[in-house]
Amino acid sequence: MFNSGFSEAVPKPIPEGHTTPLLYPLSAQHFLLATCTHQNIASRVFGSFAATYADMSKAYEAYFVKNCYDIIQTKEFEEYFKSLEDEPEDYFRTSRKLRDMIRERLCPTPRLNTDAPFSGVIR
Repeated sequence: MFNSGFSEAVPKPIPEGHTTPLLYPLSAQHFLLATCTHQNIASRVFGSFAATYADMSKAYEAYFVKNCYDIIQTKEFEEYFKSLEDEPEDYFRTSRKLRDMIRERLCPTPRLNTDAPFSGVIR
């Protein structure tokens, strides 16, 4: 399990004149991606921030797809969807996105030609 190492404690101020170079300078986007966990990804990938910023949405989707099996078994995944039950617009938007992700990223298989009699051949 990923532990971000962050706590609620207030950091101590850096003494005047003392500089501490960052070992790994992070942009906001890198920070958000580095702190993704199986427990918080549902609210991130389906949330309003991802709906607003396509780059983050794609990055969150990639994390979700890569770890899908483990994510859907977390209590946070279930709790996220239960929390949407009283918000019909958010529930429908999230449900639509999940279905799209399944079709496009989790199960990108060739489609059957449903107009022709089944010949056992996938086109």
